[in-house]
Amino acid sequence: MKQMEQMETSRRPHRAPVYPAIPEKRNRLTLRVIACDGYCMRTITYAGETVTTTDDVAEALVKLTAAVAKNGRAEAVRIPIVTEDHARVGTADLVIGVGNDVLSLPLEWDRDEQPDFSQQADELRTHPSYPQPITGGPLLDEEMQATGWDFELDGFDRS
Repeated sequence: MKQMEQMETSRRPHRAPVYPAIPEKRNRLTLRVIACDGYCMRTITYAGETVTTTDDVAEALVKLTAAVAKNGRAEAVRIPIVTEDHARVGTADLVIGVGNDVLSLPLEWDRDEQPDFSQQADELRTHPSYPQPITGGPLLDEEMQATGWDFELDGFDRS
C-alpha cells in the first residue's frame, strides 16, 4: 500500500507540503458602537497596523478588497491616511485581495474638520476590479419573452 502511495506521489507534480493550521493567539477586542453626530472617520486595520482614513475611502477600500479577492488576485493600492496625532495627512500602501484581510471600524473624530479624501476614494472606485452596477440591457425574462424563448427546446423557438 505504501509503495502505491509513493508511486502516485512521484507521478504528481511537486507541491509544497500542506501543514495543519496552527491556531493563532487572538487578542481580545472590545468593540463599542460609536454614534457620530459630526464627522466620523474609520480605522483600517491591516497586517497588525491601524491607520485612520475617511468613511468614503474605507468603504471603497473594503469593496475593492472583496472584489479583487473574488477574482482570485492581489493588488497594491495607496490610500490617504491621517497621522496618529491627527495633525497631518499622508498615504499608506496596502496589498489587497486574496489572503489580505482589511478591517474597517468607526472612529469618533474629535477635530472640527474632516480631511477631504473624496478624490482618492473616487480613484479607488474607478479601479477596474471595483464592482459596478449592471445597467443598460433588458432583463433576462423580458429578453426570453421577446425572442420566443421555449424552455422545452432549450431556448430555440419552434419556427
